[in-house]
Amino acid sequence: YVELTGSKLRANIITHEVFKFGPVANYRLGRDDAVSVDDSIVKKMKQVDDSFELGAFAGMEIDNWIFMVEALSDVSDGHDGFVLTLSGGYTWQVNNSWTLSLDASTSYADDDYMSSFFDVDVRDSQRSGLPIYDADSGFKDVGCNIVAVYEWTDLWSIRTSAGFTRLLSDAEDSPVVDDRGDENQFNLGVMAIYTF
Repeated sequence: YVELTGSKLRANIITHEVFKFGPVANYRLGRDDAVSVDDSIVKKMKQVDDSFELGAFAGMEIDNWIFMVEALSDVSDGHDGFVLTLSGGYTWQVNNSWTLSLDASTSYADDDYMSSFFDVDVRDSQRSGLPIYDADSGFKDVGCNIVAVYEWTDLWSIRTSAGFTRLLSDAEDSPVVDDRGDENQFNLGVMAIYTF
């Protein structure tokens, strides 16, 4: 199968009842002082360009349980980093039309990724007034999502989701988050899905 979810494109290239494996492409938004940053202090810091990431995923699905590992690396000179995500979840088939799923995940990011988004270097500190900060590699977040899918035809369905992510370690302690942002992140989403 080929699956497009948000800005991420994933393709499973093996035919197996349990195991999944294939390439992944993702477009990750950066930090643009004119568009994506609301905080007047963080706007004074250097921009982080949007990134195009390539990688692979591997997973397994057993009795409605799903486990997956995904690795993505920037190939566009945006954050120049690497992110590894581990996730697991369970799916309930409520009836012929409704499916509910719950999953949890955590992400590990290398020095380049963490530095791009969470460092405050000397120039950033002078421009913003935030203290100098050096973020190291490590687990940057943990989160959970609940998803409901309603299939109204064989080809079309509606997917609604609600999620919570908590930033961890050096990401949480960065002045960008600790002084000007929030380590707790929430998201809501609704999308139409076409299956072919």
